[in-house]
Amino acid sequence: MASPVEVCNHCGRKVHFGSGWFVGRVPDCNPLEARIADDRPYPEGDFVCAECDSRNGDGEYADDWDGNDAGLTLENLLRVAHQVPHDSHHSNSDLLGSTGGRS
Repeated sequence: MASPVEVCNHCGRKVHFGSGWFVGRVPDCNPLEARIADDRPYPEGDFVCAECDSRNGDGEYADDWDGNDAGLTLENLLRVAHQVPHDSHHSNSDLLGSTGGRS
């Protein structure tokens, strides 16, 4: 088996250890033929760098907040916590079983 080509197949950035882009790179498990068919600019690259992975198909960042998402806030967590029914007759050990959560 050949060594993987440590290049982002979207932007051509080197993603080898020591490049500064090693952490967060994502292996692209598609075969070379599929990457060519998808018109990847650098189809020989076996990875997608973290920056390219965070973009959607329009070149915009996929995780940009658009203001319409409530998100994970303390207020939302407390609202959900208050909706969970609490039974005062059960202790945490009852919920975890007789082993106390240990196997």
